[in-house]
Amino acid sequence: MRIKISFILLLATIVLLATPIAFAGVGSLRIEPPLPIKSKSPATFEIWALSETAYFPHILLILPESCYIGLTGDTVVSWSGASSPLTIKKSDWIGPKDDNSLKLPLSASPGYNLATLQSHIPTSDPIYFVFEPILEVPITSSKETITITLQSTDPEMLVYILGKQTEESTYYDIRVPPTIPGFVVPEMPLGTLMGLASMLAALIIMLKKPMPSI
Repeated sequence: MRIKISFILLLATIVLLATPIAFAGVGSLRIEPPLPIKSKSPATFEIWALSETAYFPHILLILPESCYIGLTGDTVVSWSGASSPLTIKKSDWIGPKDDNSLKLPLSASPGYNLATLQSHIPTSDPIYFVFEPILEVPITSSKETITITLQSTDPEMLVYILGKQTEESTYYDIRVPPTIPGFVVPEMPLGTLMGLASMLAALIIMLKKPMPSI
């Protein structure tokens, strides 16, 4: 019975994390897939607003130092629009940043804590970032598609979207929650996928077994 209850609690936690919750302002933008993922590059994401319009949308990209050092070409963000693509050269990345109390980007409110960003990669090394405008229109409930190409010998990147609650806002005060970033890395190795499949199969077998009475 304890095993069954523990599994139910774990499943409920996963569902809650994966379910979009509407918050005004901070945290009301979304990237889909909705949970941190490891995707091959180029990676495609859908972005939208849950509860309000996000004006002047910007993309925040985060690299650990190892990925920055290993950059072999431009990082490219593309979408359907006249100003696409956004091409980021190695010299455009800002860093290294290693002050754990620092909030990124600097023009956001309240921004993402650097230590939190490091924990999502995860790394304790300095990070590099860029914060640039994308799209030609505000982000609404209609989904927009962006594609990101990352070229590095050690590719790893966090992807966040920010905007302004009003056209007159001083800060980028509407954003993707810090716990639900996009995550771009190479395709997951086959061995890792097989290991995950084995773990899932073992869990299914365990759940099919009769539960001991208490």
